[in-house]
Amino acid sequence: MTHPLRRALNDLAEEVVMVDLRDRTLHTSRQRTRRRRLWVSVTTAGAVMTVISAAALLWPHPGDTPPQPVGPTSQPTVTAPTASTTVTTPATPLTYLPGTAMYLTLNDDQLQVVRIVAGQPQTTTIGVVDIDGSMSATLSPDGQTVAYETGCEAPPGVVGDLVINRSAGGTPRTVANGIWCGGGPHPIWFRDSASLRVSYPTKDITGLERCGRMDVATGAFTSLGTVLGEGWCEYLAFSPDGSLRARIADGGHQYVIETAASVVVRYATIPPFVPPAGRCIQALSADGRYLALGQHNSDIGTNRRVRWIEDTSTGEFVPLATLLGHSPADGEELDGISFLADGGAVVATVTNQVFRWYLLSSIGVVTAIVDDAPGQILTGQFVYLP
Repeated sequence: MTHPLRRALNDLAEEVVMVDLRDRTLHTSRQRTRRRRLWVSVTTAGAVMTVISAAALLWPHPGDTPPQPVGPTSQPTVTAPTASTTVTTPATPLTYLPGTAMYLTLNDDQLQVVRIVAGQPQTTTIGVVDIDGSMSATLSPDGQTVAYETGCEAPPGVVGDLVINRSAGGTPRTVANGIWCGGGPHPIWFRDSASLRVSYPTKDITGLERCGRMDVATGAFTSLGTVLGEGWCEYLAFSPDGSLRARIADGGHQYVIETAASVVVRYATIPPFVPPAGRCIQALSADGRYLALGQHNSDIGTNRRVRWIEDTSTGEFVPLATLLGHSPADGEELDGISFLADGGAVVATVTNQVFRWYLLSSIGVVTAIVDDAPGQILTGQFVYLP
C-alpha cells in the first residue's frame, strides 16, 4: 500500500518536463545574439541612409549650380616673400646713356668732339681738317686724345700728316708725315691710348710694308714687319681691355683671334653672306667671340659702318633681333657697335635716317634706349665710358 504523500510526488514528477540546462543556456545566448545583430543592422542602415541623404544634398543635379568650396582648396598656397627671397622686376630702360658718350663730327672743315654726359651734349672744336683726312680721325679708348690727318693726297698716294690733339681742346701737334689716310691701313689706337698702329705707303729695305706702332708722345715708330692686306697692316680690332685682337689672314679669307702675345685663340672663316668688299674688322667683343664687320674702305670718303656681327664660335651672323632681345622696328638696321669691357655693348641702329642707341648689359638686357641719337658720326666710331 502506498503512502498518500509518495503517490502525490509521483504524479507531480510525471507532469514535469525534463529540461537540459546546457540547451537552455545556448538558447538564451542565441536569442541575445539575434537581437544584437538586428540592432546593429538597423543602426547601420540608418547611418547609410544619413550619408546618402547628405550626398543627395551636395551632388549637383542637372541644372544645379555647383557648390562653392568652403575652406582650404587644392590651389597652391601663395606666401609673401621673406627676407631671403629676391624678387626682381624688369626696370624701365633709361632714355639716356649713363656715363659719358663721345664721338667725332665734322662741321664744314672743323673737326669736333661731342661729349654727352647724362644726355647733355657739349661740343669742342679740335682743329681744321679736309674731308679725306677726316676719314682717319679716331678717338683714343680713354676718350682723352684725338688722332687725325691733314693734307691727305688723292690716290695713289693717299697719305697725310698725322696730327694729335686733346679731346678737351688745345694746340694740335704733328707727330709724323706720309701716313696712310684711309682704308684698312688707317690709324688705329692700341688700347693703352698712348700709341697707334700706322702704315706707310713705302716698303722698308727688306721689302715689307712699313706698318707698326707709333708712340704719340715721341713719334717713335716700331715696325711690326708684315705685309699689306694681312695682319697688322690691314683692318685690325682689339678687345676692350686689349688682351685680344682680331686680324685678317690667309689672303683675306680668314679671321684670326689671338692674344696680345700672338697666341692664336681661334681661326674664324669669313661667313658666306659677307661680300669680299665687306671683310673689314671694326670691333671685337671682350671675350673675343663676336666680331663687328663693315664695308671695305677702299674709298677713303666712305663712312665706316658696322654691317654684321659674326659669332666666331659658329661662323654665323647674329640677327639684330637677337642682339636687342626684341624684333627691330620696320626698316631698323645695324649701324654701329661699341663693345664694353664688362661684356656689354652700345648698339647703334638707323631707321629711315633716324638713329637710336641701345645700351646692353653683360647679360644682354637693354638698360637704356636713346631715341633720336646723333647720326652722321664721323668714321662711325664713338667711345662710351660708363
